[in-house]
Amino acid sequence: MPYRMRADLAFCLVAGRPVFLDIAEDRYFTITGSLAAAFMAFADGEPVTGGLLERLARAKILEPAPNAGQPAAPPDIEAPRKSVLEYPSEASWRGAAPVVETAWLVARARWRLKHLGFARTLDRLRAGKAGAIEQAKNDHDRIRLYAAEFHAARRFLPAAPNCLTDSLALSDYLNRRGARARFVIGVRSNPHGAHCWLQTDTVLLNEVADRAGAFTPILLI
Repeated sequence: MPYRMRADLAFCLVAGRPVFLDIAEDRYFTITGSLAAAFMAFADGEPVTGGLLERLARAKILEPAPNAGQPAAPPDIEAPRKSVLEYPSEASWRGAAPVVETAWLVARARWRLKHLGFARTLDRLRAGKAGAIEQAKNDHDRIRLYAAEFHAARRFLPAAPNCLTDSLALSDYLNRRGARARFVIGVRSNPHGAHCWLQTDTVLLNEVADRAGAFTPILLI
């Protein structure tokens, strides 16, 4: 029976071990031993015995398909080198409007995650980015200024920072101005953890390079 990797699954390699993000179930997991070796062989287009394919299907990694298909390669993005948070802020006071907008976007991101769930929230993110007009490659200064405005406004909000909701809100803030940045989710081991941030080229918009560099990207939007 032909198999393919589930469409709502993303993976990357951390210390040589496959790590998976199950978008539908909002969870991360890894596999080891013969199962990990079987998946890596499958990903490389090498033959895998039917018993191991069935085990990968029971692990909710593969699913039956009309035609066999290799999974997409893990995300490839340039390593971050700089961060907006490390630049002197160029954002000037623009009144209460950015604070109100930022508060609304953060609250909307939290509402979506709570009521729509992780997968549908990411669908909304993709739709919003598709509707934005991508800034020219030489206009990264403008994108960094928008990010600095968002951070200046975010400091007025009492809600504790959260990488996921704040990244969703910042993405919406940029989209509303016709700008786009890459939404990145990364994972690590020892200790296990996940993190997300926005990035344009090698510039981070809401994280510092040392911290983001400790995570391996598993999903890009």
